[in-house]
Amino acid sequence: MKKIWKLALPVCLMGMLMSGCLKENLGVGNRVQPEEEGVAKWNKNKTIELYFVSELADKGVSEFPQLWNYVKGKGDAWTIGVIDRCDVMYNPPKQNTNAFAYTSFATGKFASYALNRYAGDNTQGSTILFNHKINNEEFYPVSSDCFVKFIRIQAKTTTENPVEIIVPFATARFETAAHIDAAKTAFGKISAPTHQAMMVGTVKADVAEKLKSAVEALTGYAYTEVTKGDDYVLFMAAPKSWVLRETTKDLIGKNLAAFCLSIEASVE
Repeated sequence: MKKIWKLALPVCLMGMLMSGCLKENLGVGNRVQPEEEGVAKWNKNKTIELYFVSELADKGVSEFPQLWNYVKGKGDAWTIGVIDRCDVMYNPPKQNTNAFAYTSFATGKFASYALNRYAGDNTQGSTILFNHKINNEEFYPVSSDCFVKFIRIQAKTTTENPVEIIVPFATARFETAAHIDAAKTAFGKISAPTHQAMMVGTVKADVAEKLKSAVEALTGYAYTEVTKGDDYVLFMAAPKSWVLRETTKDLIGKNLAAFCLSIEASVE
């Protein structure tokens, strides 16, 4: 009962988002690029920008005013992004802090909570921010302290006349080799023809190679190390038709950074 109460507000807020419909003008990028062929020239007319805000460390976000100002400054250009370790604190010294809800309200974005694990009276997780209502969302338990979140998000290309693309998006945080071993069923779900998810998340640096091997064992999938911190690696695992073209970094706090991933869809 305690865990149900912990997630009550995130679930209630997500419930308000679960309506509406999505429409895309371009395929979702599930056409697999044959391994023997080279990667085509970058087509920016099919490129989206995905933001991932993180310290790449085992700690929750603390620099919220800087974070909120950064997201608001992006405006509608922020069509899909993740705030890593946007934890929900139910027993801090002075007050309860639901960073998930506060971040959604402060930035004016729709949001979905991606649970990582329970930590005593608190929950550790990420906040996914986007610009529209959603039809549904799914999550797959890997273990009691690891979950994979899946959600379809409507992103827009970075061109002058943006094109809408439905991104079958997933995110997770993998801390141990046991998490990766236990993720076989979840990986099978998100890589199935019904999903073909593009996963962007973090993995503990010392088990990153194990995750790479697990992803590359999935039919048509590729693993990309986006960037590496002292403790964690930011990774992308996706069908080979999604190609990471460029990554830029903005330091938005003392340690908090926003990584902008330019990802091209439907690369043949």
